Amino acid sequence: MAKFISWYLAGDLSCAATIVENQHVSQSVLSKFKQILKTHELEDLANGRKLDVDEWQASDNECSRKIESSLNDWRAHLMFTPRNILVGLNKTKLFIYSCEYDVLRDDAFLFAKLLQANSIDLDHLHINTCYHGCMCDRTEGAFSVMNVLYSKVQAALT
Repeated sequence: MAKFISWYLAGDLSCAATIVENQHVSQSVLSKFKQILKTHELEDLANGRKLDVDEWQASDNECSRKIESSLNDWRAHLMFTPRNILVGLNKTKLFIYSCEYDVLRDDAFLFAKLLQANSIDLDHLHINTCYHGCMCDRTEGAFSVMNVLYSKVQAALT
């Protein structure tokens, strides 16, 4: 996964190891992210989890500088979506799903809370028994998740 992220953000594979080590976030990106969390009081996640943003550390290395502009782009990091675009999302009901065993788990909760803080109508389904990419599997668990998602989408369309 880090190879694909490095390719997408840096244009090559040079930052893959830095991303795996979580040493790819510059001070300006981290400051911007912390400000959004504090402005919207988004530090509290589901199930009593709380983000300790004061403990997060920024990095100052070649990769953090190389991908800084990509990470600041709201199309790569949805938490940085401008308010005028967020408000425009209220023309339809949004559906977000997250999986318990997923590196993007907290991001899904944060984005859902950011949308709710901006009065965006959404339905967030958290699946406690799934992992990132589970819907690509041809297992009973994946089929049950797809059935839940299908019924949610079908209900939203009627």
